[in-house]
Amino acid sequence: MKQLFNRLIAFNIDGIFIVILTYLLYCAFYNLNNKIILKEGVNLIVLGYCQLSSYFLYFFLLESMFKTTIGKKMFKIKVIYSNSPQGLWWRTLIRTIIRITPLTFIPFFLNSDRLFWHELLSNTRTSLE
Repeated sequence: MKQLFNRLIAFNIDGIFIVILTYLLYCAFYNLNNKIILKEGVNLIVLGYCQLSSYFLYFFLLESMFKTTIGKKMFKIKVIYSNSPQGLWWRTLIRTIIRITPLTFIPFFLNSDRLFWHELLSNTRTSLE
């Protein structure tokens, strides 16, 4: 249960960085005078796309390049890629896309290895460094 707690805290720390990245991307749609470039009704849609893009870029880039994220690094958690013919970036892509789906935590309580959907389907694991 401690592993789950550490992973949840690490995920929330990563969430802080994702919010910052989302803000930076969203600000790119405004000019320096704070005049809205887009129509007002589109702003929430743009914000949603910025958040989804930030989430995807954050996890995909950090896990494919460093096999960890900032939150995971703080708790000394690392992504372990099993030996398989699939490339590292391909499994990271699968892992990141599946992580976006709701209820990804359910398998954690149903299997003895305590793995989430994104770990089961991408053939990856997390462990302490």
